[in-house]
Amino acid sequence: MAKIIVSAYSNVTWTKEQYHDSFVEGFIRALRRCGNDVLAFNLRNINEEQFGNSLKKDLIKEKVYKSIKDFSPDLIIAFNNSLPGDEILEITDCPVAVYSADVPMLYASRDVIKSKIDRYYFLNTTHIIEAAVQDVFKPQDDHMLLFGQATDMRKMDIPQTKDIMYIGSLPNYSGTIINYFVAVDGNIDDPEQKNEIKNNFFKAFDEMKETDFTTDIMFDFPGWSVKPKMANWAQYNSVCLAACSKKFAILSELTEFDLEIHGYPWNWPHAMQYNYELFRCFDYNLSVTLEQNCKNFNKSKLALNLPNATEKEGFSWRVADILATNAVLLTKKSKTLEEMFHGYIDFPMYESASDAKNLARKLLSDEKWREELVLASNQMIEDKCRFESKFRDMESMLGLSLINGNGNGTMMDFVPEYKKPSVWYRAYKLMGRIYALPLTLMQRK
Repeated sequence: MAKIIVSAYSNVTWTKEQYHDSFVEGFIRALRRCGNDVLAFNLRNINEEQFGNSLKKDLIKEKVYKSIKDFSPDLIIAFNNSLPGDEILEITDCPVAVYSADVPMLYASRDVIKSKIDRYYFLNTTHIIEAAVQDVFKPQDDHMLLFGQATDMRKMDIPQTKDIMYIGSLPNYSGTIINYFVAVDGNIDDPEQKNEIKNNFFKAFDEMKETDFTTDIMFDFPGWSVKPKMANWAQYNSVCLAACSKKFAILSELTEFDLEIHGYPWNWPHAMQYNYELFRCFDYNLSVTLEQNCKNFNKSKLALNLPNATEKEGFSWRVADILATNAVLLTKKSKTLEEMFHGYIDFPMYESASDAKNLARKLLSDEKWREELVLASNQMIEDKCRFESKFRDMESMLGLSLINGNGNGTMMDFVPEYKKPSVWYRAYKLMGRIYALPLTLMQRK
């Protein structure tokens, strides 16, 4: 048995209740099943922002540090190196395993990783990530593990009532870049100067695309006096810019089918400006937990994986999730996926938006083909993509015992506590509400 801290910034940011991402939930569930004790940090309300490790100013930091010291971990698993403050490295001496939820350019505290590289281990999902980690951080070879794909999802015997299921985002989060160019237009009179700035941006953007977004964007946004606070904001916005275009094109081709979409409820209405049918397909019912996603995938004949801008393979953790259910994976062509299915079945994949529509039509009209694909998919997942086999590889790399088979592991979520606001701050907020009251009453009328 090992005592393990699992630390991640959840993408489920719009709910009052705190949820782990379903993959993180499955990872923790598997660790517990193997007899490990887990202290889980959902950093959504602990850290200032997603791609940095600064704690919120009103957080009672001593509670964070005490919980870590009392737990005395044998291992820290940090998704994208997201941690409850870099100080955790000063009060612990255990190994840190970074799981690559994204490319290294989006890891938090990259300089800290480099300064403590001997303590770090890397769980890489693809060869592309592996090469990027090696290039950026230069760790020892025996600190690198090709973790690959894993899932704790299971098939369910329920009616398949939907044609196609998509769970995810339409990543239209490039507002910072868009606002920059709006400011360029408002602050610069010379059209040639504006064109030069625009062209230089796209030159840098295209160069970053060539490396699968595994390098920094080499554009410093000239003339911008107030830079965004979010670490890695330029990389993140650029990735979203590329991903949104690809995802939008494919989804738009699939609206003729019985398509159901789940995800961030506030970003999907924006799709109406370009294709209102996409928002028609959106379902406000929550689908974020392992159980919720499992039901939605299993009730669908096909489940869609959309291209990930950060790497050519286009893998997200939902690929393995879908392959473990009764839904047929509808996904872009991938050399890695072809290798995974070698010896199982010739798995069909699309290469373009129109190709995705044609493949969906063929799959939906052929129930026997779907049954054969699901059978092969489920078997491949059992053979190659269960967490237990990944934990054995981690044991060899880390020198820790992670599989005890007793199923008696525990899990505790860290619950943050905050300082009470001062009397002056509460008075300031109250005055703001009083001044806003007439406008609020007018809006209600």
